[in-house]
Amino acid sequence: MRYTNGGWRPKKIKRHVSGNWVTSKVNRPSTGLLDGLISVWELDETAGGTAYDLHGSYDGTNNGAAVNQTGTGNIDPVYYFDGSDYITISDNANLRGFSTMSISAWVKMSSWGTSGSTDQDIIIQMGDTTPGSTNYYFRFDGTVTSDKRALYFAGSNTQLGTSSTLALDTWYHLVVTYAGSDNTIIYANNVDVTSSTSSADGIGDTSYTLYVGGRTSLDQSDGYFGQIAVWGDRVLAPSDVGALYNSGSGLDYLLW
Repeated sequence: MRYTNGGWRPKKIKRHVSGNWVTSKVNRPSTGLLDGLISVWELDETAGGTAYDLHGSYDGTNNGAAVNQTGTGNIDPVYYFDGSDYITISDNANLRGFSTMSISAWVKMSSWGTSGSTDQDIIIQMGDTTPGSTNYYFRFDGTVTSDKRALYFAGSNTQLGTSSTLALDTWYHLVVTYAGSDNTIIYANNVDVTSSTSSADGIGDTSYTLYVGGRTSLDQSDGYFGQIAVWGDRVLAPSDVGALYNSGSGLDYLLW
């Protein structure tokens, strides 16, 4: 069920041990954050092998990530990926082919990959090989400099990066808004950190698996991930990014 603005909205909440959904109603504020929202993987499960999509119907399969780990602020608990873990979400046409899009994620990296294709640490990626064989990706990429690395977003081929590198062992709220090849913004903790050295091309519309935390055998991240969300045909405004950041505490999905 898609939500409407204002008033009472049905909300899927905690699951039974059997994995069934319990439906409740909550009085939600009209933040506008639900407009265009496709999926929210809160990554707050305390057991089991399913990463539930709290907004849409695109649950993921957890391949090894540790659940029920300590997060930050309202983003708690979270998952920990140890460099060999990943989540897979089956292809669906509703997850691709957007004219515009936005992605939000809470991430704290513990280490970086070091060489070759392993110097790419995936947050979320739809496709198996990059660049050229993905619909989109949002990841850390490039040569490691001390304990820092740049963040990149790409559509189906070319990528756009950040103007500053991000550190290990630090929680970041990371957002990318894509509004066309020359109109992409990357935020880290509510600050625009976009580089203008390259541009991200269009979002692809090919049938691919959607990955969180790494691909099946490559680019697997070592760090803590929480509350990953995808908006289709929606560009989050700076005020939306600020609301999600919430002065560093994050915003519970119930309040979107």
